[in-house]
Amino acid sequence: MHQKLKRVIGRNALCTVREHVTSIMRSRTNNTIRTKKQSFHGRPLPEETCIAFSSDQGRELFAKALKEGGLKSYWKLAESFTTQSQPAACGLASLVMVLNALRVDPKKVWKGVWRWWDESLFYSHKADKDCKNCVDIKERNLEQGLTFEELVGNAKCERLSLEGYFASNKTIVANSSIETKKLNHFREVLRHTQLTSSSNSSSDDVNNDMLICSFSRSVLKQTGTGHFSPIGGYVPSMDKVLVMDVARFKYPSYWVDIETLWNAMCQPDLETWKPRGYIVVSGDQTEFESATEKELLESTCDTASVCSSTNATTNMTTTNTSSVLCYS
Repeated sequence: MHQKLKRVIGRNALCTVREHVTSIMRSRTNNTIRTKKQSFHGRPLPEETCIAFSSDQGRELFAKALKEGGLKSYWKLAESFTTQSQPAACGLASLVMVLNALRVDPKKVWKGVWRWWDESLFYSHKADKDCKNCVDIKERNLEQGLTFEELVGNAKCERLSLEGYFASNKTIVANSSIETKKLNHFREVLRHTQLTSSSNSSSDDVNNDMLICSFSRSVLKQTGTGHFSPIGGYVPSMDKVLVMDVARFKYPSYWVDIETLWNAMCQPDLETWKPRGYIVVSGDQTEFESATEKELLESTCDTASVCSSTNATTNMTTTNTSSVLCYS
């Protein structure tokens, strides 16, 4: 009887130990799951501030914009719509998207034999010690992203024709070469970059300027902080613009009230404590093209290279033709 009792107590103790170990293992497994990096597949747009481009209301706004001539920039931007390569690379991606839309020749090979604007083409640019807004673009683009002044400054150092403007309802930003403008100027820029002239609509597509906005996502009730994206549409009667968001992995394109977007641009950047703003990229990049003409590579697609070699044994000349490979 005594030995039987000892065996029962032993089994109970063993069960208790097993349960305790199991409990510890479960706890560790749960903690491991919780500590794994969280991931997301897109974000829903906040309905109180944004109207999804593909929604019924978004399509109605697109039809209105088309009727009111507010899609001058849209068609070319849609052809070159870009998704930023890194979570912090929205500024450079927006500039790349606009330059490709304007068909500006970068005079540098992207891949294979093709010249095409890509964020990596800017990585060779090194900070100019005489330019306070110049930075090593690659490091900034891969980590925290470019500030408004840095994007404008570096683009100008590349001899690209554009102008940046701080957005502010109150004060002029000190210690900066960038002008500060108010809402009425932004509206003028919208009309200039987005509206097609009814008198001569065919010529409006030639070298038309394009617009990039830098704004605070939080003002739009979105997650995140600062962001850049091109503007691709304008509905004057509804006072709305189309933001063609380059962070397409996060949000789709959307319509937003002009004053809401303006307030988002006026919001200070927490890194510089200066307001954000907007950039007008000129459709005429003659200065850039003339400055980089000498860098144009001579390689062309579908060009045959003919090599002649003499066969010593037969004393005959053979011709070998090799075509440059073209990748599409």
